[in-house]
Amino acid sequence: MDWSGKTNHTVGVIGNKYYYINALVRINQYHIGSYASWQKQGVIAHELGHVIALDDDNGYLLYGDPKVLMIGYDSQRHSLGIYTPQSVNKYVSGLGYVYGDVEGANYLY
Repeated sequence: MDWSGKTNHTVGVIGNKYYYINALVRINQYHIGSYASWQKQGVIAHELGHVIALDDDNGYLLYGDPKVLMIGYDSQRHSLGIYTPQSVNKYVSGLGYVYGDVEGANYLY
């Protein structure tokens, strides 16, 4: 298994509204066993981001921004030293406004 964490949701529908019934988070202890404690914290926090409906954000890989917890690759988060939710609200030329984990959660809730 080459994944560090996975989150699966059960989704319900009432009318035209979707909601989560439950979420199952799995952490691959074998894969993250050699990680530093802050890197393990980042994996767990990333998966909890999925629990609250944040999706992977790989804009950093394409554009160099945003630098957020929800980057879908451990190696990228580790190289940036990211292990907690990030607040980003800035304009990137050619891309427009980019937002972070905190802004995503605030938008949803």
